Amino acid sequence: MVFLSGSTAEAQSAEGLKIIPAVIEDRGDPGKTYSFKLTVTNLSNESKTYYIFSQDILGLDDEGLPIFSENEPTEYEMSTWIRLPSESVTLEGNETREIPFTVVVPTEVSPGSHFSGVFLNARPPKLRTIGTAVGLQVGTVVSMRISGEEVEEGI
Repeated sequence: MVFLSGSTAEAQSAEGLKIIPAVIEDRGDPGKTYSFKLTVTNLSNESKTYYIFSQDILGLDDEGLPIFSENEPTEYEMSTWIRLPSESVTLEGNETREIPFTVVVPTEVSPGSHFSGVFLNARPPKLRTIGTAVGLQVGTVVSMRISGEEVEEGI
């Protein structure tokens, strides 16, 4: 049996942002600069502005997912090494764009693994810290293993 209705339903437009890759892993040397890029796609049909920033990783949770720092110092920090091309990017509906960035490894840095994340957020930085709003944030984990003599300590 088929029922027909005289009313129409309007589908909601898709919302979201896609970012590729999810993880960037590389090796690096103190004092060197490395270039990377993210490919981002606005999945909505409307123009959107996204705010770009980096944030340090404190460690991993029980499921192996990164725990991001809220301005606490970490021994793995590298967000200050990341140079982003701008504070924001505006993407038209369904537009895909590459966002290049560099990682400038300090000359005086401890060897071993260092982590950060590069994020795009639909809310401006002030709103992320002082207000409440529904937002969208996606990011890429950036992991670099810095060369040099590592000192392993046992418990």
